[in-house]
Order: sequence, then C-alpha cells, then structure tokens
Amino acid sequence: MAYTILHLSRNNQRTHLIVDDVTTLPVMFATIYGMNELSKKSLGTQENILCSLRFFYVYYYKKHKQTFDYDFYRSGYNISCFIRELDGFF
Repeated sequence: MAYTILHLSRNNQRTHLIVDDVTTLPVMFATIYGMNELSKKSLGTQENILCSLRFFYVYYYKKHKQTFDYDFYRSGYNISCFIRELDGFF
C-alpha cells in the first residue's frame, strides 16, 4: 500500500492532500482532518503533518493488514480507538 501527497491549487487557495496510489482516491481521515484543522495552518506545516500521517497509514496497513480508513469506518468514525497508535507519529 502506497500513498502520495498531492499539492493542489484552486482559486488562489493552496492545500495538500494524501491520495491512495491503488484507488487514486483521497484517504478519508486525512481529508477530514485536513479540512477541519490543517486548512488553518501554513503549507509547510500541512505537508509535514501529512507526511507523518502517510507514514502512519503505511505502518498501520503493514501491522493490521487492513487500511486505517477501513478500520476508522468500522469503528463508527471514533478516533479515540486509535489515539494510542497515532501518538507516535506526531
């Protein structure tokens, strides 16, 4: 499983996004987090945080043999189930 960070610009607004290389779709958690929290931060900070999240997505898939987004969906979008694993990446 591989992920790419895309740099997007539209109507003079810039942002970064993580895309799943297999499905070519944006990853769910990082997109939600990006819209709610990262959009308020500078582009460099966005990229650094998304880079950490990208490493986490790869780590999670290797450890659990399922994508983080799938498990996030199955938990009813309850992020508290994953906080312990996420802490090491920030």
